[in-house]
Amino acid sequence: MATTVYETKEIELQDGTEVTLKPLNIRNQRLFMTRFNKGVQGVRDTLEANVEAADAKDTAKALELSAKQESEWVDTLVACAIICLKPELEQLQGTAKAATDYAEEVLDTQTISEILRVCAGINLDADLTTLTAATATEKIGTP
Repeated sequence: MATTVYETKEIELQDGTEVTLKPLNIRNQRLFMTRFNKGVQGVRDTLEANVEAADAKDTAKALELSAKQESEWVDTLVACAIICLKPELEQLQGTAKAATDYAEEVLDTQTISEILRVCAGINLDADLTTLTAATATEKIGTP
């Protein structure tokens, strides 16, 4: 009998549908990393602009940029989770568009975090803290 070298995990989406999570294959890992890196760069760019607005004491602009940053990050996480669940979502919904709409209805941040941990090896809590600290240090320097 063959030995499985990767973790799988059954999770339940908000509508009660059960899906099996497993690591992405190489093709989908490439798609995932392209989308994730694009999203991270967008968040970094917005964070840098936000720091500049704060330095200029432009509170309205800083708040606008904070909202944009949060929205960009959520869009990135949803898109990445959809890549992870693509085969199962398309099987459930039939088309990529329907799968995307469905995913936005049945995913929450905790579920997305677990999907990314199992499928892509990304721990959002640790990795996001590192990203934010690195970006802030690059922009404003160390204390």
